[in-house]
Amino acid sequence: GWAAVYRDVGRVTHEPGTDTAYITVSELPDVLVHNEAYLHGICGTFQALLDASRVPGTVEMESFDKRRSTVKYKANWSTGGRG
Repeated sequence: GWAAVYRDVGRVTHEPGTDTAYITVSELPDVLVHNEAYLHGICGTFQALLDASRVPGTVEMESFDKRRSTVKYKANWSTGGRG
């Protein structure tokens, strides 16, 4: 998971749902807090997981709090009636 790829680079938590999930990355180091383009790139990586799984959906950056070194992403997908 995240800790194996990004050792000492924040903490990830998630709030799962049937067709929506929230992914929060907190405790980000300053080098990432000041590189918003990289944080959007992480969003793209989460989107690629949906694409690779062939699940129609979107992932977007919902909020970014520089002061708290936290970014929150929202993922929406279609269960295709399987949910």
